[in-house]
Amino acid sequence: MLDGERRPSGQKCELSRGKRWLFSAVIFLMVWGVCELIFVLVSPSTLPPVNAVNPRVFVERYRSTITRLIEGRTTVVELSPHLGWTHKPWGKAGSSRINGQRMRADHDYSLLPPPDTLRIATFGDSFVFGTGVEIEQTWQFLVEQSVPDVEVLNFGVSGYGTDQALLRYVDEGVRFSPNVVTLGYIVHNSRRNKNTFRPLLRTATGLPMGKPRFVVEGDRLVLIENPLPKPADYQRLLDDPEAMLEKIGEHDDLYKQFKSSPVPLLGRSPTFRAVRYWFARLRALVQRSFRRDPGTDWYRLGGGNDPLLFRILDEFVVVAEKNRARPVVMLFPTLFDYRDLARTGETGYQRVRAFLEGQNHPHVDVAEFFQEHLDQGGKVEDLFVNGARGAHYSPLGQAIIADAMVKMLGLHGCQTQPALAQSEPE
Repeated sequence: MLDGERRPSGQKCELSRGKRWLFSAVIFLMVWGVCELIFVLVSPSTLPPVNAVNPRVFVERYRSTITRLIEGRTTVVELSPHLGWTHKPWGKAGSSRINGQRMRADHDYSLLPPPDTLRIATFGDSFVFGTGVEIEQTWQFLVEQSVPDVEVLNFGVSGYGTDQALLRYVDEGVRFSPNVVTLGYIVHNSRRNKNTFRPLLRTATGLPMGKPRFVVEGDRLVLIENPLPKPADYQRLLDDPEAMLEKIGEHDDLYKQFKSSPVPLLGRSPTFRAVRYWFARLRALVQRSFRRDPGTDWYRLGGGNDPLLFRILDEFVVVAEKNRARPVVMLFPTLFDYRDLARTGETGYQRVRAFLEGQNHPHVDVAEFFQEHLDQGGKVEDLFVNGARGAHYSPLGQAIIADAMVKMLGLHGCQTQPALAQSEPE
């Protein structure tokens, strides 16, 4: 270009704009690369679906625990072909002591109740087991010790869904001929009922095991057997996690969040998967700020309409009455339920309770047991072993449940035939 000639109008601006775009693209790629590196490094300890990009990495974090399970080198829990996992006879670890019949007790029970003895059998998860307190502080022990001629058998197992609790009653509880049988429920159980491999539900689990589940077909409740019934199946999971996870996840409603993104390129990006996952969590959190709609998803917004759970509860009542026992569903509130109650006016299991009332299924809401304590100025946090962090019931919470159960079952005065203990089926 000759001296004195002018550049075409806009040429300099166009060049500058191009450089700016190039600079922005380079910065974006650098930031993206750093994010990719960060998520790759932290992926073994993050929530799904980030850590599920590589099935081998996902399974590897449980190798030591699975190996101990395969070799039987555990203290309290062992593999169960049918139930997924169960207690180890005479297992002991900390406050957890198991009898020879896999119950939480220091002694075995006779198969048939002693004469003139009311036998109550309790089934469920860690809220039934009484995690966080000693045996002597559980409500079952307190009831058994405070009332003559009453036995309360604790069949609770940590991590169980309502499905496993029902199956344990059928497999093991029926033969002990209880007069009353209780099935415990917390909102989280509904998620467990749709799960076949616990790490797909909770990555930070100490129970990396498979489990059975039910599905509803028409008006029938159909059992899907445990996908990992034998130690050899767990060894295959360690050796070939890609193929085994696909098989395990076939009937797991939670497995889809671990599968690759439908977008081929982005599906390989840990950053993309992390953003998508946390966006979904944020959206659920915002939705929880509003009153629940009965037609919305039961888990994201609390315990709403859940046909699978309802059919399991129906089946529990049918099985109990068939075996001449009085069924009682126990609804256990968590600290999160109390927070929901303060914010929305209802607990996460409100619609489960409405279902039980509509079906005339015998049930108790443990929150009603706790209400007198709250009415007298007591704090919700006092009911839980970790206070404001929640978790399971404290010795105070256990004692309140024990006292309420004694009153509800009409056990004062050493009665052995209370109202809820009638064995005649309806």
